[in-house]
Amino acid sequence: MAGTDRGEARVVALRPRPSGDAWDDPGRLIDTWMHSPHPPAHDPDTLIIAWLAALPRSVPPPKAARSLLRRLAPASCHSLSAAHRRLFDLLAHVASHTRVPNPANDPHRLESDPS
Repeated sequence: MAGTDRGEARVVALRPRPSGDAWDDPGRLIDTWMHSPHPPAHDPDTLIIAWLAALPRSVPPPKAARSLLRRLAPASCHSLSAAHRRLFDLLAHVASHTRVPNPANDPHRLESDPS
């Protein structure tokens, strides 16, 4: 929540933006948060959960996270805020995992392996 000039609180929702969608960042959630001219309204943990929920089933989260890190991470993290560093740490954590395609207990099995 962010304050307004009148002292009221306003709710800022994490909403996907369909224009300019990228396969690794549906709705440009991460990109918009990273390049916002204002301090981020949501903590990185919430942002990662929203991003994971927005990813299509056909996109492996580790592959998408690696792509985002390559595209968005600066060469040096010294000038980044703590929130931005946390976001990159979380993306690196997601990128370090593997996805088990079609686990036996998945009721919505994919027709083909997403890789």
